[in-house]
Amino acid sequence: MEVLVLSLIAFLYLTSLTNTIFGGDAGDLVSAILTSGFPHPPGYPFYTFLGIIFNQLIPNFYFSAAGKITLISFISTLGSIITFFFILKTIFKKDFNRYFAILTILILALNYVIWLYSIVPEVFPLNTFITLLIFYFALKYFFTQQKLNLLFLSFFIGLGFSHHHTFVLVLPSIIYLFLKIKEKITLKRKDFFFLLLAFFLGFSFYLYIFYSYYKKPEIVWGEINSFFGFLALFLRQNYGTFVPGSFITQIPTHRLLQLKNLFLFTLDDFTFAGIFLFFLGILGGLKYLPFNREKKYIFNAFLINFFFFGSFFFFYANFPLTGNFFFGTLERFLHIYYFFFAFFIYLGFQTFFLLFRAIINKYLSNQFLKKFSLISIIFLFLVIPTGIFLRNNQSILALKNDKTAENLGIDVLNNADEIPAIILLSQDTVLFNTQYVYYTQKKIRKNKIIIHANKLYTPYYKESLKIHYPNLKIPPKNSKNKDDDIQVFMKINKDKYHIYSNERYPLEGFKNYDWIPYGILFKLTEKSKIDSKMNAEKITNFWKNSLNKKLVGKVKNRHPKFRNFFTADILRIYSIGLQNSAFYLLENNYLSDAFYYINQSLILAPDDLDNYFLLSQYYQLKKDCLIAEKTIDKAIKIQKDNLYLGQLINIAEKCYQSKSEQERIKKKINQYLQKIPLNRF
Repeated sequence: MEVLVLSLIAFLYLTSLTNTIFGGDAGDLVSAILTSGFPHPPGYPFYTFLGIIFNQLIPNFYFSAAGKITLISFISTLGSIITFFFILKTIFKKDFNRYFAILTILILALNYVIWLYSIVPEVFPLNTFITLLIFYFALKYFFTQQKLNLLFLSFFIGLGFSHHHTFVLVLPSIIYLFLKIKEKITLKRKDFFFLLLAFFLGFSFYLYIFYSYYKKPEIVWGEINSFFGFLALFLRQNYGTFVPGSFITQIPTHRLLQLKNLFLFTLDDFTFAGIFLFFLGILGGLKYLPFNREKKYIFNAFLINFFFFGSFFFFYANFPLTGNFFFGTLERFLHIYYFFFAFFIYLGFQTFFLLFRAIINKYLSNQFLKKFSLISIIFLFLVIPTGIFLRNNQSILALKNDKTAENLGIDVLNNADEIPAIILLSQDTVLFNTQYVYYTQKKIRKNKIIIHANKLYTPYYKESLKIHYPNLKIPPKNSKNKDDDIQVFMKINKDKYHIYSNERYPLEGFKNYDWIPYGILFKLTEKSKIDSKMNAEKITNFWKNSLNKKLVGKVKNRHPKFRNFFTADILRIYSIGLQNSAFYLLENNYLSDAFYYINQSLILAPDDLDNYFLLSQYYQLKKDCLIAEKTIDKAIKIQKDNLYLGQLINIAEKCYQSKSEQERIKKKINQYLQKIPLNRF
């Protein structure tokens, strides 16, 4: 039965496996593997090493580069499910209920987060697999005190450090268990030697980072030519050691709201039935289930894991609460948490069955009816995984052949239509997706160079550029300010290359230049050569030829792929591109085209208030002053931004002709300003 269920899960995952990138970090991970480099800190050496093996050994006749790397996620998730099954079997032994275990595994396997990250290239499924193996061997040692299990435990802890550091959150529960059997632990000096050896064997995958850096690949994320350089990568110093990133705030209410988010995510992914079984499992473990002392300890260990991977981590990490990208980033960390959550669902099944059987025995005397009722309730439980499957299958299967992320990369490269070209890129969604296309589709990259703008000030990245692009001129001095290096870089290369960027970097010292929007990218252009008519045509051609030009129609039709956070974040990129295009066209009096792009942007990002700012500008230029006023009012009522208040002043001064109307607008502005310090305006 177990083999059949696992085969069905494997078949489902394989038939929904994506053969391209999804978003998030996928483009960076796959690109680092393709260039034999290493991705963002902590470098994920074990994952990268596996990816290189998979990429080289698996033939190309069916799988793309991303598809081959995705197999790591697929195998890791299956491994996690098998390990979870054996954890339950190890704990409950003779009391193990295979039917409840299978039901729990089905709920887990069909869970949105678990299913999604088994079919896309990501590091989190492998992290879950390693973490569960660590906990499994800790449990084996807890029960048997066999030193071989301790050796495996030490090896997988070392391997955990070679992959994703969040596995350490499982260690408090293991320490708790070992303290409960400390009198049974008898280790000699040679045992510590072998444990240390096993740990360094797992940790030794970091040697790949040194080897990779020595080979000078294109994608590296650190200067690994010294112990301190290695330590900076290992401790993620660029992000801020012991914090997830520079984006976090220290506002207490934000941290508390993370706990609300955690509950809402869990409720959405497991449904009310799963939450009910979870609480029933907690109640059963505390009161109803016949646990001996050992099982009580293990129950407590699971509670510790549930706390550290759940409430503690989310409170500590404090991810921003806005935007699809950040919600997608947060969502991935639920992967391991859900496996520990599922343990209590298994207990919930046991508790429900125990209580239901007690009621049946009390009120039914007929043995046939008793058996029929008990069997019926087990089959009735299948409704839960079936319901979860029906909820998730559309949004997951929609990704199988979807190339939204890959098309974004192609659009970025095609947007730089004059060669030779330098493309300065920042922001993960744009940079990583474009990187993937750049390293897999050589025809598109011809005579174009992608520059990771945020790394341009680092010595190691400059050295890499010198090796791989010898015709580039590299700023000789290193600055702590990335904008300074970017400006110098543009100055010394602008005469030889056309320069594009997805951001308008400051142009100090560029008196005769400006950034002109060409779609998703801006182009650095001499003011004397700016031709507004030609630029308007280029903008129109870009949007007409965009591979993602059907996004608006798909959003209108509520395509299920946009239920996935990272895919939905791509809409933001195109919306910003449409806004930039519309703003330029408004400035140059191409009003009908601008109006079209603003409305396209509104469909892609209806919550982006800048759309109302642009729409208000459009109506102002059309001299529809009242509509312009009402449109910007919509934005101001939601957010009293200086930009929006400035537009209201503009309407009063440049659109309305009568003094009475101008006075009315000024009074309205004063009412808004009463809630904003004047020095901010």
